[in-house]
Amino acid sequence: MALASTMQIPALGRPLYLGTLYDCRTDTFIPGITLWDRETLESNVTREEQYKTEFDILTSDSLGAKTNAMNIHGDLKASVLGGMVDIGGSAKYLRDTKTSKKLVRMTLKYSMTTQYCHLTMNHLGYQNISYPDVFDKGTATHVVTAVLYGAQAFFVFDQKVSTNERDKDIEGSLKAEVEKIPKVAINLGGEIKKENNEKISSQEFKCTFYGDFVLENNPVTYEDAVKIYSSLPKLLRGHGVPLQVWLYPLEKLNSKAAKLARGISISLICEAQDTLEELCEYNKKCNDMLKASELFVFCATKEKLRLFQELNKQHSQILQKEIAMVLPLIRMGRTEEDKLANTLTRESQSPFSSRRLSEFLDQTSLEIKVVNSYLTLLKEVRVIADQNELEDMVLGSPHQFVLVFAFTFLHEEPFLADWKQWLRNPDSSSPRCEQKAYSSWVKDNETRKKVNQLAESFSKFAKANHSSEKTQLLVASVADQETKGVSIHLYEKGLLVSTSFELPVKPPPPQIGGVTHDCVELILTSASGKNKITGYQVEYQVVGEDDWTTIPVSGKPEEFKVRGLQPSTEYVFQCANVCEVGRGESSDVSCAVRTLPPTSPPGKPKAVVVGPQCVSLQWQGPSVVGAGVKIKEYRIEYREKTEAVSEEGEGEWCEHRTGNDKMDCAIDGLTPQTVYWFRVSAVYDSSWRSESSEKSDPVMTLSTTEEATDSG
Repeated sequence: MALASTMQIPALGRPLYLGTLYDCRTDTFIPGITLWDRETLESNVTREEQYKTEFDILTSDSLGAKTNAMNIHGDLKASVLGGMVDIGGSAKYLRDTKTSKKLVRMTLKYSMTTQYCHLTMNHLGYQNISYPDVFDKGTATHVVTAVLYGAQAFFVFDQKVSTNERDKDIEGSLKAEVEKIPKVAINLGGEIKKENNEKISSQEFKCTFYGDFVLENNPVTYEDAVKIYSSLPKLLRGHGVPLQVWLYPLEKLNSKAAKLARGISISLICEAQDTLEELCEYNKKCNDMLKASELFVFCATKEKLRLFQELNKQHSQILQKEIAMVLPLIRMGRTEEDKLANTLTRESQSPFSSRRLSEFLDQTSLEIKVVNSYLTLLKEVRVIADQNELEDMVLGSPHQFVLVFAFTFLHEEPFLADWKQWLRNPDSSSPRCEQKAYSSWVKDNETRKKVNQLAESFSKFAKANHSSEKTQLLVASVADQETKGVSIHLYEKGLLVSTSFELPVKPPPPQIGGVTHDCVELILTSASGKNKITGYQVEYQVVGEDDWTTIPVSGKPEEFKVRGLQPSTEYVFQCANVCEVGRGESSDVSCAVRTLPPTSPPGKPKAVVVGPQCVSLQWQGPSVVGAGVKIKEYRIEYREKTEAVSEEGEGEWCEHRTGNDKMDCAIDGLTPQTVYWFRVSAVYDSSWRSESSEKSDPVMTLSTTEEATDSG
């Protein structure tokens, strides 16, 4: 860069007219101060007509593409990156950046020049300067000695891309339509034909105008853009505005004048541009995530993304200020380029490095997907968006219990804490803090396994208790530093009673005991777990049918008889643990069991011979025995009749097996002079047994001095 030669720069909407003083160290013009009075300037101006019209299609929205389109290069580009240039008119296009990656953007650039004006410097030498004290003040380095007048306009067309469309398809269609505008504008006398133009005429289409023209209304539709484009030459006021200006170094007029000591290297300018563009790209990605808020319901996630956006914005502003502070110092020769290089290096090693920002957004995106997978599993449970709504639900619930599947990790984010700390005090972070590792629950296999298990259990618990009038189930996000991942919170009558409630555990399937024609005895085993089991829920189903019959069981008996079944019918059984809050997941089904054909109990036993220690019994076989059922033996049960046990009361029965199907038996080993009861049941080939017979009449054994008697 020839620092002491004439420079050409774009005006960027600034009033850079002939004779305007300009400071290239800060890229600002000096208003109200000139070298020559107006009369001298006017008498030394040469004007040349220079009419030219051009248009171009810009397919990229990058900062580099925009600065190239506006002929912004070198040190001026560095100043634009640092936010040092107060732009206006068509140059405001520089600030219009896509807010979403789901937009296809095409920009139509219109440019026209009208007149080139320049000063005849041979008549404006040092001897003709009206205000020589300008050189002593050192506020400017250059003076505008030539201006190219005209106007520019940028038509920015944005088309939203739906999920079922490809970017390239929309981009091609939009570009084809935008390219037609200059051609259509020439023949505007006819109607505007919109062949294959349905997409850009949709509600998702948007047009924005930036120009050096004064419009009554800004274009919104494609048709508006065509009409305005065709009328731009008529809208030009006079010769337009300064588009390009030429700056003459003041040091060539007076050696005491301030000068540009050095410029900024292209490599550093490119590095600064890349850094700022990356920050902008992450902001777009965050915008897209927020706009897709239907994909996530928890306010904690939205707030996390909004905070990321705000912190990223603050950081971008701080970085721009640092660039804006160091650029003039380098250009004045007061510091070396290393100062800017160090700023950019620190940026790459800070918590706001590209790797860190990408890691946060990727991790949050994965978190949203994982949470949504759990919400899909829990689709039958109402989801509460924020803490305030949860409190209202708990306090206002008509149910005795409220059980909450609580995501505890959505409020906690180490990235955000580090970013806040860095913004408060950038020097407090270590120079290599960019390498700091963060652990995420979504990548922790142990945590994910735990969450998977809880989600599946809660889903099954919700289905089992969907009609409960006692318990309401919810899904929410709850700040809980003690628990990683998910926990189940239990509220009773509006009060939190547990932050780690354990659902009833799935029990083993019931085992089959005795079977009759209308009854099956089940052996129940309680599953382990910290929750207090108050009972069971037994369910049975006829094999091949869909409906289940439910029987509540109080307490925790080890055996339970399911009565009222149909004879010769195949059944399966399952059971569930029940606690105060509700019933748990049902067990696996038992093996299928078939009830016996219709049978009846044996007849009432009768004592035929009674001795001191022996009683001989006889009875009638079952009056009803199902087809194909064979009696293997009989089981005789007996017990003493004492004052402690009434006839209707329960007591311990002794058992004796006959070993054959004969309907008589002698019971030995009894106690003399003692009253006994007897009852009989039939045992079949399958080891199933019938109901017990009616109890015998009381039978008293004889004393040892008496002889056995025939009671028949």
